[in-house]
Amino acid sequence: MQWILTYPVWTLIIVAILATLLTYWLYKGAKAKFEVSLIWVLFLSALRWTAIFLIGLLLLNPLVKSITNDKIDAKIIFLEDNSASVRWGIGEQKLKDYQDKVSSLIDQLSEKFQVKSYFFGVGIADSLADSNRFHLQGTDIDKAIEQIAQRINNQNIGAIIISSDGLFNQGLNPIYNKSLEGIPVYTILVGDTTTYKDVRIQRLKYNDVVYLGDEAQILVEVGANNLNGQNIEVQLKDTEGKVLETKRTQISSDDWYQTIEFKILVEHPGIQKYHVHISKLSQEKIFSNNQQEFYIQVIDGRQKVAIIYDAPHPDIRFIREALSELKNIDINVLHVNDFINSKKDLDLLILYGLPSIKNSSLTTQLQSVIQNIHSKWWIVNQQTDFNAFNKLQSVAQLSQIQPNPIEVNPIYLPTYQNFFVSEQAIQWLDKVPPLIAPYGQYQLSPSVEVCWMQKMNKVKLQVPLLVTSSQNTQKTAILFGEGMWRWKMQAYLETQNTSDVFEWVQRLVQYIASKKDHRQFKIKSDKTIYNESERVSLEATLHNESGQLINTSDVKVLLKKDNTAYSDFFMDKSPNAFTYHLGKLPSGSYNVLASTELNGKKVDSEYKFAVQSFNIESSRTKADFQLMNSLAVQHFGKMYYWKDMHQLMNDIQNDERIRPIFKENMSTKALIDYKIVLGIIILLLSIEWFLRRFFGQP
Repeated sequence: MQWILTYPVWTLIIVAILATLLTYWLYKGAKAKFEVSLIWVLFLSALRWTAIFLIGLLLLNPLVKSITNDKIDAKIIFLEDNSASVRWGIGEQKLKDYQDKVSSLIDQLSEKFQVKSYFFGVGIADSLADSNRFHLQGTDIDKAIEQIAQRINNQNIGAIIISSDGLFNQGLNPIYNKSLEGIPVYTILVGDTTTYKDVRIQRLKYNDVVYLGDEAQILVEVGANNLNGQNIEVQLKDTEGKVLETKRTQISSDDWYQTIEFKILVEHPGIQKYHVHISKLSQEKIFSNNQQEFYIQVIDGRQKVAIIYDAPHPDIRFIREALSELKNIDINVLHVNDFINSKKDLDLLILYGLPSIKNSSLTTQLQSVIQNIHSKWWIVNQQTDFNAFNKLQSVAQLSQIQPNPIEVNPIYLPTYQNFFVSEQAIQWLDKVPPLIAPYGQYQLSPSVEVCWMQKMNKVKLQVPLLVTSSQNTQKTAILFGEGMWRWKMQAYLETQNTSDVFEWVQRLVQYIASKKDHRQFKIKSDKTIYNESERVSLEATLHNESGQLINTSDVKVLLKKDNTAYSDFFMDKSPNAFTYHLGKLPSGSYNVLASTELNGKKVDSEYKFAVQSFNIESSRTKADFQLMNSLAVQHFGKMYYWKDMHQLMNDIQNDERIRPIFKENMSTKALIDYKIVLGIIILLLSIEWFLRRFFGQP
């Protein structure tokens, strides 16, 4: 304990002198008044002096600094794999025995340590419903370790126990994860390390979006163990169960693998279901991995997009890379001279820096060839001829442009409703490098809707950066700036992932290039093909006669699965729209039939999507001894078989690294906050008062 004075030390001397003077004045001649001995007078004087001195000390408001050592007990983290491969590997009969051993281990550990349990598949969870125990599809041990490391930061972790079969089908190899350095890791190997006789579909490779009339390629990766010499058939079937093609092959080794290719001509648009089946062999232990279904979305027609330019620029490559990820777009990059002399059958024309100052003579020719293209995206840069630009389009007019451009950042306007992007893409706008935009006067037509505004040095300008316009059959977008190529570099530097910045270009182009949907009521989902492990959400929009979004009416939905009624519900209202979260759905083909009222009349909308089974966990069931053992050894732990789990308890109890730590805490508190000081003052004055009354003095 240490005293900290807020006033100089000599103030204590003054307080002591004042206490002495007041006490002397009060008890001067007290021996004669009280008719008591000198000892009692000195005792009473001491009580009064101490009380006065303490009161004066409190007025000086000194601080008391104290240091305490808090004991922090070691915590044990139990991380349990609940993916379906554990159930397949250990078997239903032994699964209950395994769970009992885990419960017993946790109970014993809890008697000495703090124990926190987590479950994992693709990610970690604090708890799981009974229906999900050992049914999770997908295993990512590396991600589970990463998420645990984030949760236990700055805690006294004695050890981490990972119970798993060591089989992962997503993410990186956990051996290379360094997040748990310095923490002992013990592993429990669950499942069977015996290699049983089995033939299985290890993986399917195919494009989930194909265009009508194209040939779809399906690659079936087939593996087999201990079935050397056996003959198998691999069949591809359509949605009605009709066999489209059969491939026969012979297993040529005990540890066999082969890729079998199918090619089919897609002749019907929409979502098509297919099924791959391997003939069953009597010696197999598991048959669930002999078959797998999948869906392909067949699109009737591609959208043709061309980027034209007068001078090369890295932005052009950025846009091309973003659009090349869209499977329904054919993109071509041309110099403006080549474009003028080419065919103009396009769904969208992207004009980069055109019309340009360099080739102002081409303005008239350019105007004649682009007037019949209904969708255009103009990108303004420093080479743009603004006078010619104003003549070629009526969406925006720029004037009084200064010689020196300015650097601006985008601000997304939530009121913009023509296309939507993810929250991550919106958040990225706060991080992207600035664009170089012309500085001058902007005049927009009444049909313009602003997606981005300009921001310079954190100051929002009343100037647009990205706008769109839709008039009759004409759709136009204008980006008043260049430098998007730096966005890709920034995104890759931070996350090694460019999807968020690419998403803006992709959604904008999809909106401009698409034919306008004039339906006043529409319902849709984010995707058309989901896995069973993914959550499905629906969104509906309703426009009035003026084209404004409204949600005054209720939207009723009938959901059909494989042409049979599955559920019905009313959608939830959100700002200017309707949403509903269906959650995870079983595999099948779904048809959404939505209805509402507009101006007293019933309006309908329909949407189709599919959920495909996700049986990746059954493709491997042999526990990976090597991975689990290596994971324990590199973290100075040990691996145990699940049947020998009791040995783990003894080793943890004897591990000297698992011990409590003491944390030094320093606190500073004003003396007046200590109630005991006030209590002492009251006690001193009370004793003095009692003795004075006892001796006959007031």
